[in-house]
Amino acid sequence: MNFFKKIKNFFDFLRNLTVIYIIKNTYSTFIYGEKYHI
Repeated sequence: MNFFKKIKNFFDFLRNLTVIYIIKNTYSTFIYGEKYHI
């Protein structure tokens, strides 16, 4: 049970990272008018 909880937390963490990356990309695109990859 604890193992599955850890896996779920890990995937939540990955999803949050992806969302943050996409938001930063979109924001940078809006500001600079072009794709700005980190």
